[in-house]
Amino acid sequence: MIDFSQYLMLFIVSTILAGFCVLAYDKIIVGKVPYKLLQEETIQEILSCLQLEPKQTIVDLGCGDGRVLIEAVRLQPKLKCIGVEKAIFPYLLARYKTKNYKNIKIYRKDVRQYDITKSDIVFAYLLPSLLNDLAPNFRQSISNDNQLVTVQYKPNDFDPSLECKLKNKSEFADRWYLYHN
Repeated sequence: MIDFSQYLMLFIVSTILAGFCVLAYDKIIVGKVPYKLLQEETIQEILSCLQLEPKQTIVDLGCGDGRVLIEAVRLQPKLKCIGVEKAIFPYLLARYKTKNYKNIKIYRKDVRQYDITKSDIVFAYLLPSLLNDLAPNFRQSISNDNQLVTVQYKPNDFDPSLECKLKNKSEFADRWYLYHN
């Protein structure tokens, strides 16, 4: 007969193994986008330059824990914010952190499958290979008079309207780019 301590040990071991499986899934399957967070000061610096207006829609591709969207709502409370995140842990964290914001929606989806053309502002802190995969979508969005913000990297063959060096540099980002018609 198994006693309570053995059940508890089995539960703990099972939970740890399940956690490793999810981590392995995120690392192997979800892909090649590291989970690197921007500091709040960096996000504030970028967003304050965008002149966010009420009723605009901003989408954060690869939104991580939702911090860009939360800061956007703090700067412009009537902004509609959408986060797109494929990895399970950041997605769950973003859902939790944004649960009290009625104008922030988080979707668990590959950023390549999200239609950005209806968003006024697209925010992307992604690696160059993924930015280049998204380049056709970015071109269409920009041609619709929408703005694109990329942090640290820019898609090939894109000339930014504005290139800014960050005052609040981080270990992973020291510049950002704005694209629009």
